[in-house]
Amino acid sequence: MSPAVVAATAAALLDTGRQALARGAHAAALDAANDVLALPPNAHTRDALELAGVARARLGDPRRARLEFEAYLRQYPGGEGSERVRRELAALPATEPPRTPAPGAPGIPGAAGATAAATAAPRPAAPALTLITGSTGLTYFGGNGRLRSQEFKDSPVGGLPTTPGEPLLTSDRTRQLLGDVDFAWRRRDADQDMRFVLRDAYTSDLERSDKSRNRLSALYFDYRALPGGWGVRLGRQSPQGGGVLGRFDGASAHASVLPGLRLSAVAGEPVDHFFSSRRRFFGGAVDVDGLVRDLGLALYGIEQKIDAETDRRAVGLEARWFRQGASVFAQLDHDVLFGTMNIATVQGTWVFDDGSVVNVLYDRRALPLLALANALTFEDPAQPGVRFERIADRLATTTVDVLREQVRATTPFVTQAQLGLTRPLVKGWQLGANVQLTSTGAIPPVPGVPGFENGQPASGNLYALNVQLIAADWLSARDTHVWSATVLNGRAIEGWLVGYNHSSHFGPAWQLEPSLQLYRDKTPEGSRNERLTPTLRLTWRGLKPWTVESSVTYEIGRATRLAPDPTDPTLTITTRESTRRVNYLLGTRYEF
Repeated sequence: MSPAVVAATAAALLDTGRQALARGAHAAALDAANDVLALPPNAHTRDALELAGVARARLGDPRRARLEFEAYLRQYPGGEGSERVRRELAALPATEPPRTPAPGAPGIPGAAGATAAATAAPRPAAPALTLITGSTGLTYFGGNGRLRSQEFKDSPVGGLPTTPGEPLLTSDRTRQLLGDVDFAWRRRDADQDMRFVLRDAYTSDLERSDKSRNRLSALYFDYRALPGGWGVRLGRQSPQGGGVLGRFDGASAHASVLPGLRLSAVAGEPVDHFFSSRRRFFGGAVDVDGLVRDLGLALYGIEQKIDAETDRRAVGLEARWFRQGASVFAQLDHDVLFGTMNIATVQGTWVFDDGSVVNVLYDRRALPLLALANALTFEDPAQPGVRFERIADRLATTTVDVLREQVRATTPFVTQAQLGLTRPLVKGWQLGANVQLTSTGAIPPVPGVPGFENGQPASGNLYALNVQLIAADWLSARDTHVWSATVLNGRAIEGWLVGYNHSSHFGPAWQLEPSLQLYRDKTPEGSRNERLTPTLRLTWRGLKPWTVESSVTYEIGRATRLAPDPTDPTLTITTRESTRRVNYLLGTRYEF
């Protein structure tokens, strides 16, 4: 979904949750809040987190409500909503209410002295909270597709059953079994906050066993000393800024040395391997808050090694600004060794009093990001056809400086910009629109790098205009309707996409989500492509904490492709194709 659709969907869900809370349907309010939190971060994430805590408190689950409120205050320490959350947090009961002796008992003052004694008595420490949450699931994915040339379909034998080895027919089949587990243990008291997180998924390919893969996304222990203001995280983890570019195995730590000043450090190895080489990195950052109202800054430096050489060395700046309904995030990443900017991005969201939301994005970055390791992806002209696994192999015939210059010269920069607006019309109805620009820069001729001797032209600007109409609670309670249309226009392609997405609930257990998309495009050479894709998704939650979900997608496609005749460039070869593909899934999930 585009940011505008995400924001509009979140606004509709949040409104549904608030209405449910107002009428006492606290479980429905919690479901709506969780649906918002499951979306990508948006302007309504903050309010959804507050709603989730309030709903859990009214459901009689103070432990989880406390965790929701504490998570809110870590992310949003200031603002009107933060004051409400602090009041809600203070009003939560302890997990085990203390016993109150009768007035006059030994050592306990009577009614006359109760007030004075209570004032003088030290405040009891906050009780320790231990919480285990997570889920595990098993899902079967299947699919079949076939591609036939139109010439064969139109032939006299086009209606006959297919035969093995038919040259004008290709088919594909997919059968996969995905099992995953998401486990989180947390214990918090007045002095410390500890977490253990495990997220793992194994995909078993039932067609090609060599394609089976295990993906361990997270396996870490996190410790935070609350009074001391320091913490450390050990294990497989996702980046938390500071110039780290992906998941890694290692350690990250931070310490608050002064109010508004925090130091942090990180070291580890990237999870994704790059051929047979070994990569490792280390870095540090200084975070400053409060120099300017509502503005936070982080200055970082990071160095990554590949085998015995420096892969990348970068310095950067991260800025974050929050005020009422506005939030802005910006990042600059400059590679010292390549002498150029790796990343320059800024994105902002503004939420106005009438519910309107504006999203702005500008992003320019090297693709792929500049690193010496990229030299392993192209050949050495002195050794054609040889695949290099380590940087040392490339350095046998050249120097590090030459490799860096080749990487810099063959790396294009991609620019993306977006402006979006979502505005409420009447109760339950919203209109959203956004315009996007994508452009990939040119690569100049690079002698000595096979495939880049003549360079590559720029892609030109590709524009996309998207409009969405969103309705919530229109035909039934908690239903959502999204009508969307997108127009694409660029030097290499023109096209459009129209679609409809719907979500309805039937009774307390069933959720139905049908959708339909129609896509068409054409190229300046005359090639055309069109696809019609209906999808149906059905979810059952009738036996909590179990969930059963299923989905089926059917794609009908046609294509006409024009290409120059390799034997005579003045002639054109026309190929017509039709496709039929079906993909489906059936899975179950247990939440604890």
